[in-house]
Amino acid sequence: MNRNPPNPESQACFGDLARAGRTDAWTYGLAFVVILGGWIVLEFATILGLAALYKDWSWSISSAWSAFLLAIDGQARDTIYTLVVLASVAVMLPPLFVAVRFIHRRPWRSLLTGRRRFDWTLMLYSLGLGLILNGALFFAMAGTGGAEIVFDWDPAVWLLALVLLPLPLLAQVTAEETLFRGYIYQWVGLFTANTWVRILIPAGLFAVMHLPNPELQSGGYWALADYLLFSLYAGFLVYRTNGLEAAIGMHAAINLLVSLIITYPDSVLPGAAPWALEEIAWDWMALLSLIAVVLHYVLLLRLCPVAPPPSSKQRKPTVPLPVKRNADSLIETLALKDKRVLDVGCGGGHIARLMAGQGAHVIGLDPNPVQLRIAEAETPVADETYQAAGGEALPFDDESMELVVLFNSLHHLPPETMAPALREAARVLVPGGHLYISEPVAEGPFFTLMQPIDDETEVRALALAAIDNAEDHGLREITRAVHLHPMRYPDYETFAQRIGNIDPTRRAKFAALDARMRAAFEELGETRDDGVWFHQPTRTHLLGKGVRGLEHIRSTSNR
Repeated sequence: MNRNPPNPESQACFGDLARAGRTDAWTYGLAFVVILGGWIVLEFATILGLAALYKDWSWSISSAWSAFLLAIDGQARDTIYTLVVLASVAVMLPPLFVAVRFIHRRPWRSLLTGRRRFDWTLMLYSLGLGLILNGALFFAMAGTGGAEIVFDWDPAVWLLALVLLPLPLLAQVTAEETLFRGYIYQWVGLFTANTWVRILIPAGLFAVMHLPNPELQSGGYWALADYLLFSLYAGFLVYRTNGLEAAIGMHAAINLLVSLIITYPDSVLPGAAPWALEEIAWDWMALLSLIAVVLHYVLLLRLCPVAPPPSSKQRKPTVPLPVKRNADSLIETLALKDKRVLDVGCGGGHIARLMAGQGAHVIGLDPNPVQLRIAEAETPVADETYQAAGGEALPFDDESMELVVLFNSLHHLPPETMAPALREAARVLVPGGHLYISEPVAEGPFFTLMQPIDDETEVRALALAAIDNAEDHGLREITRAVHLHPMRYPDYETFAQRIGNIDPTRRAKFAALDARMRAAFEELGETRDDGVWFHQPTRTHLLGKGVRGLEHIRSTSNR
């Protein structure tokens, strides 16, 4: 397949996407209650409902359909049982969706993939390879394990299973993957960046949840080893492919195989498979499964190339980045003359005055009255005004602005208001309008220098994750660039004074850490004749509002 892997710069790190929403302890406590409680209630209702439906089918369906079902009733029991098992797990999806969207306040897609869109191609390739390799594994069991394969195909029962099982099976697989290798995997990521810890904890929980399965009861430790092997491999696929697509495909392949193609004794999904192993040697199964996952991984990445997952190391530039001031980047990117512009988080008004000087009609917004007084105290350059307001609730009509600017301000918003701020920006933009965002990246010498005073690692990551999900609000990315913003300080005292003036609470930290900060300033800065220089990596994004405009914004805000 001639497929170019996506650039990791265009992706958010899947394991870090819990930070795209609320991560307070109470949100996880409430979410686990909603997920577990909702699942138990819906599972109970599903099992009772399907049991009643199965018992009374002949009373509720047309006589012809009833006669057909009654004729195959004995043979179809395994299919109906499998349907009940699949449905009882699939009903986990609604409470999980409620928890992610309404408790954590983050996009559902963030639980599925680190990409801008779910990669169906990757999922289908993983599914196809999984069917072929695991099918070969089962047939190999006949030779290595000494078990015979029996062929017993009832076309009517098999066609019924083919109609009834695939969609519930895909929902069941998606429910398990989104819970274990989505929600729990990302939750663990809040506490550690260690990849193996992120993989091992969900894998162990996945195996524990499946302990009641009949194959684990009969197969003992080797059957448990086989389950753990799959779970570890699925977790590694999530890490390596930066999403659930490949894991869902592999998981679905195994379940489709055992329910519709070849089964074995004590399978939890007996389905209507025409082939059946008379017995299964779980020690051989574990060994052959290991071979299958190795082949699956090698062939999947060869047939469907996937970029390495984003990480801080990969985000470091491999070629020199351009050095330019943040303000110069804005002027180079935007056509400002005669535009109606909203500067959200304007601070002291420096950027608002800069844009007004370029002919824009600018309104600067900031919730901080001290910053507004500073801005209003300056002599206006041209058409510029200032108002007190926050980005999450803009006091302007729909489709009233041609340009919205978030200049180093998004990461200063409370995390739960970052997505609403982008949605508000989209709301006030006219169709075809633009949102310009400039955000510092959490790396570089200046960032390292500032960490003891104000560590913004998490909030900067949250801001960039929110931008990566801007498409949810009807905003499409037009350009993205990274540059180095230069900063010069004549000496350490000037640096400490400037940073302290931004936030008075920082002054006490500077005083307490004086010796440490002085040493770091000298070590991390580049000393020249005119002072000490730092260069801060900065990402800029130009987003456009599509022609669907307001209707799309309203629909997504109600998800």
